[in-house]
Amino acid sequence: METSLQRFVLGETPVLEIEHRARHREGSVRWMLTRGVSWRDPAGKPVRLIGSSIDITELKQTEEMLRRNEWLLTEAQQIDHIGCWSWDIRSGRL
Repeated sequence: METSLQRFVLGETPVLEIEHRARHREGSVRWMLTRGVSWRDPAGKPVRLIGSSIDITELKQTEEMLRRNEWLLTEAQQIDHIGCWSWDIRSGRL
């Protein structure tokens, strides 16, 4: 199975966007979002790559916390045989 990086290098996709982990110079592991584009010669060979990476560690930690909380809520509802519902008072929608 080809990765998005392989497809990008082969010219099958014009933009690279990947989330990956990287070790920071102080030793911690950080989540990064890397995006890039390539300029190619007439033969399609990449001659220049331009991109940037941003630290999305906090976002990934928040996503993980949300997944864990959703799991805990589901478990609690199953144990207690309860559910939840939402009521929009303005529209009366349940």
